[in-house]
Amino acid sequence: LISEDPLTTGYIQKDGFAVSLGESVTGVVGVAAPIFERGHKAIGSVAVAAPLTRLYEGVASQLGSLMQHLVREISLGLGDFK
Repeated sequence: LISEDPLTTGYIQKDGFAVSLGESVTGVVGVAAPIFERGHKAIGSVAVAAPLTRLYEGVASQLGSLMQHLVREISLGLGDFK
């Protein structure tokens, strides 16, 4: 989840995940959260994508929150203690 877009990076820093509502691929919702290793260095991400037609309002945020917990556990296992 490496992004040069300051808006996307700001959302990731604030919320811990990013949501794409058809911006990357028309008709697809994407939710992604970064995985960190020791020193809080981003080394990867976990992402979920689904057709917009299958998600109702608020699901992307719920997925983001769940993914935030998931990547926190993975990151802790890799030595990130932030």
